[in-house]
Amino acid sequence: CRDICLYHHERWDGKGYPKGLRGDDIPISAQIVSVADCYDALTSDRPYKNALSHDEAVELIMTGACGTFSEQLLNCFRIALPEFERIERNFKATGAVEIHEVTDAEREALKAALQPVYDEFTSVITPELIDGINGLK
Repeated sequence: CRDICLYHHERWDGKGYPKGLRGDDIPISAQIVSVADCYDALTSDRPYKNALSHDEAVELIMTGACGTFSEQLLNCFRIALPEFERIERNFKATGAVEIHEVTDAEREALKAALQPVYDEFTSVITPELIDGINGLK
């Protein structure tokens, strides 16, 4: 939670805040929340702006017009677009967010998109590292 709160305004290109982190220095949890936060900000009415449509928001996110995101994160976002649109449409109609069960096809598509991140993460996990972590408990 701390990483999300601190770093969800960082940008892949290093032009974010508060630390100016770039690329993989930004925790993945913060990167994920960042794209969701960006989409929500674009598709919601604010005192200073009207909400954009789903298509307008997607275009701005995918082209980097409202911040830069990793290619892997954009691939995941692309796969999850139907769910983003469904949640936005339902929220605007009812004021509530309805959660639905993820389909096997959605799960497999996200798994494939996240595989490179998982592979990189597991490549640095060694028995020595696990022993060190367990020793901190």
